[in-house]
Amino acid sequence: MKRNTKIFSLILAACMSVSLCVPAYAAEPTSDLKEGISPVSEEVSEFLDNSQTTQTMVISEREIIDNMISEGVITREDLNENLKELASQSESVLRDSGYNEKQISAIMSYEEGEDAYNHIYNSGAMTRSTADADVVFRYGLAGNNTRRQVTIAYDMNWTECPFWTFTDSFGVGWVAADKDSGYLATKIDSSIASVDYFTVDGESAGLYRDVEMDTFSNRAVIGNPILGSANGNYGKHISGITKVSTQSNSYNLDTIQLFVAYAHTMMTIDFSWEVTLGVDISETAISFSLSPDVTQEMMAQDNHTFNYNDDGDIVA
Repeated sequence: MKRNTKIFSLILAACMSVSLCVPAYAAEPTSDLKEGISPVSEEVSEFLDNSQTTQTMVISEREIIDNMISEGVITREDLNENLKELASQSESVLRDSGYNEKQISAIMSYEEGEDAYNHIYNSGAMTRSTADADVVFRYGLAGNNTRRQVTIAYDMNWTECPFWTFTDSFGVGWVAADKDSGYLATKIDSSIASVDYFTVDGESAGLYRDVEMDTFSNRAVIGNPILGSANGNYGKHISGITKVSTQSNSYNLDTIQLFVAYAHTMMTIDFSWEVTLGVDISETAISFSLSPDVTQEMMAQDNHTFNYNDDGDIVA
């Protein structure tokens, strides 16, 4: 199903995270939550905090809204109407729908006729607006001197609770080559990821959820982490590890180019539709595309080439 731009232009305008009739978290289960800190998160953080290969991108949720307004996808008038309707709901209805206390406070303090954009971003209604939250995307690579297998580590860390807490998507792909720049076929040995949940005040909630990983042609993985549906907490830290080796177990890996993407979901028309990224694979590149069934924006997209040095270490 192709995206209907005109319909999305109207519905997208729910600036406060969701449509008025569909709760932010209502469609997602909570039974898959686990107690504790994700082992994946701890391993990834240890690696990326200390690796010289770590690459970092930072982008804010507010930038997405600004881009959508400047491109004419939504207007300030759209935001005003939707925030007015949202503010007409009772606090208990908003709470039952999954909004946290800071979001409810900002919603309920909105007055008709006020500019919704300024209310959220400039009035101090949220102290530091959650809609102005940044996501920090990091990724890096580690290998062994056998030149057969590499470990790709990546994480996405929100500085504060984003205003939209639906199901997001991330993708990681790679192109491997030998020392003569010849294409090398690879296979995925393993791929795991998880989401760790925090309170809106930034404290660990002691809860995490595993992320099911989809694989494509042994060249890419995609995960769709749930940011909400965590007992009023939010998915602050998304992390993953993917291990890749040469298809024939040969020992001739020389360079590997990584392609990464992170898409933030801001509105779904139908929660039964799948939220995920599309992927296009060639011998020389990997590209990711947005889901056609939900309103997503690509928050981060990057690529970087890593290679083995003469000492058998991977360098950026």
